[in-house]
Amino acid sequence: MWVGSVAFVAIMAFFYPFLNPPQPPVFEKSARADLTTDVPDFSQFRRIEDKKQAFFDFLKPKITHQNQLIMMQRSAVLIMEDTVRNLAREPNSTELSQDQLIQLQAICREYAVKCHDLNDATFEQLLLKVDIIPYELVLVQAANESAWGTSRFATQGYNFFGL
Repeated sequence: MWVGSVAFVAIMAFFYPFLNPPQPPVFEKSARADLTTDVPDFSQFRRIEDKKQAFFDFLKPKITHQNQLIMMQRSAVLIMEDTVRNLAREPNSTELSQDQLIQLQAICREYAVKCHDLNDATFEQLLLKVDIIPYELVLVQAANESAWGTSRFATQGYNFFGL
């Protein structure tokens, strides 16, 4: 398993410059920034199966998009963790760039992790939080909390999770 993680980090280190967006190096926080927020009228469906399918079809791309952003963040954190570990072993190795430090602080703020000390415990705590949620679980929770997208909060506030 350790070898697989190292291989993943090595591959991501190669692709990182292509994944890392230009200034500022902070990932988008919400799907609302670039995905439509027009909620379909799910109450128009007469057949429950049609309503469920429409609900899933509406939310799944948004969930997939957010999970992709989270995986990009996670990959960046793994690369930074590897860089910090290499620096601890080999003092002449590369340090985190200023862009990476800014990006790491933004991710730490977003996930409410204190990243004052860049050590194994900090990265472990951060990686516990910077992880995807299976889209099936998100869909079921959204369906439950928004009455299949028909609640006032879902239709008027684009809120499917009772927050």
